[in-house]
Amino acid sequence: MLKTKVKISDVSNLTDARYFAAWGVDWMGFNADYLYDNDLIIEGIKEIMNWVEGPKFVVEFNQVHELSYIEEILNKLKTPFVQFKELEEYSNISLQGIDLIRDFSNNDLPQEKGIFISKQLTIENKHNNQIILYDGQIDSSNIASILDGNIDGIVLRGGSEEKVGFKSYEELDEILEALED
Repeated sequence: MLKTKVKISDVSNLTDARYFAAWGVDWMGFNADYLYDNDLIIEGIKEIMNWVEGPKFVVEFNQVHELSYIEEILNKLKTPFVQFKELEEYSNISLQGIDLIRDFSNNDLPQEKGIFISKQLTIENKHNNQIILYDGQIDSSNIASILDGNIDGIVLRGGSEEKVGFKSYEELDEILEALED
């Protein structure tokens, strides 16, 4: 079991998904910026979600898209969470039954309950009903000092495989081993 919350972003293959699920991460995110008319990738994401148990799945939008595209992807993938980098662009979107993860880039932390992604370690005005995840430079040499900040967890990233089913996880192993309870 990990001693802090962990969200994985940019998962694109089953090897990453199984690796991170085995570590017991909390959230697993799939970048939806490049899914336009690509049902093959969407089906691949669905297959990964069917294979993996444990983490809550997140559709991640790091760029601004048409509202119809966002709604189409959310309907196809049916994840319990969605993450927007530019939330202001989507004030008209209906997220019934989907929880929101939001990026914020300065100390203007919104007052409402939720999960927030920050590039900063020092967060002022944090409320009890908020989860703050740090998304910055993380490695085995600085993980202890990161956890000393007033954050609730970290964001790590998936990546491409060296070949199908094969990938080196040495650096991530060191980080995740440091997080073991």
